[in-house]
Amino acid sequence: MYITLEELKNAVQDIKQDDEWVNDSHSKSEHDGVCNGLDMLVRHFEEVKELVWWENLKTDITSS
Repeated sequence: MYITLEELKNAVQDIKQDDEWVNDSHSKSEHDGVCNGLDMLVRHFEEVKELVWWENLKTDITSS
């Protein structure tokens, strides 16, 4: 089973919006850390996707 980047982004958004458990400054800090980590995860996959796209483009150009 594969997950698309859009599906990952939707899951990240759902997780970030779930803040019912945040009830003090410690859990707020934890939630902020989780959100930052999830944002980093999405950025990583966006960068990898872009890098793969560029590598494929270079391959297509050089093989023409």
